[in-house]
Amino acid sequence: MSNKLIKFLLVLTLLIVLLTPGFLSAGWISYSGFSLKPFKGNTYTGNHSKQTTNQYIVNNVTALTDTDCAQFWATLGSSSGQTEVSGVYTQYLNSTLNIPFTSYLGAGTVIAMGMQNGRLVPNYAWVSGRVDFK
Repeated sequence: MSNKLIKFLLVLTLLIVLLTPGFLSAGWISYSGFSLKPFKGNTYTGNHSKQTTNQYIVNNVTALTDTDCAQFWATLGSSSGQTEVSGVYTQYLNSTLNIPFTSYLGAGTVIAMGMQNGRLVPNYAWVSGRVDFK
């Protein structure tokens, strides 16, 4: 095969992979060093638009500092005043959890994830992980 044909096939393959809808889905989004406020004060991720009709988000905790657990929940985006749309779930280091919604949220709904220290203490703690907003 000629070099031009090989290059053309490589470019074509790359374009097909990049334009596949599954490749364009939201996927995992990392968060790093999010502060968990004293006395279970709330902290939120940024807003994200749901890409699917799945009725849950998936959260994976990869690091905890100055606490052994954190609590997480799904919310509507900040423009709605952080309305909770799931229960509150406790997670520990290296745990992965599906956080189901309490009502139907369609694709395109703007959501975020809330978090707080799992312990009622007077000091800050920190959490890192990744979340798939689906």
